[in-house]
Amino acid sequence: MLFSCLAYSKKTLPIVWVHSLYQLKPELLEKWIALNNFLTNVFHVLSIMTPMNIVLTLVPRTTNYKKPQQTEKAAHCAMSHVLHCFQHLMYFPHVMGYQRISRRD
Repeated sequence: MLFSCLAYSKKTLPIVWVHSLYQLKPELLEKWIALNNFLTNVFHVLSIMTPMNIVLTLVPRTTNYKKPQQTEKAAHCAMSHVLHCFQHLMYFPHVMGYQRISRRD
């Protein structure tokens, strides 16, 4: 399933110790990168095809989730933010016009 890699909460995100830094488990990170690329392409096409020019202000590609963190707490915080970004995109049609979406003039 496309979104199965998002079946986590802040407390269950698999943060691991790699090369003296904390990061998302590499297998999951690869899935998030692939999902991010896919969603970026989808929303790019939608923005071209829709009559309204919509700019999403909360998207995974705007975060630095690929960068390892110095502490486990910082890694959990960063990955939780990215997870929230992905979840926001999943509910895009339902939040149209609300605070996380701004119109481009």
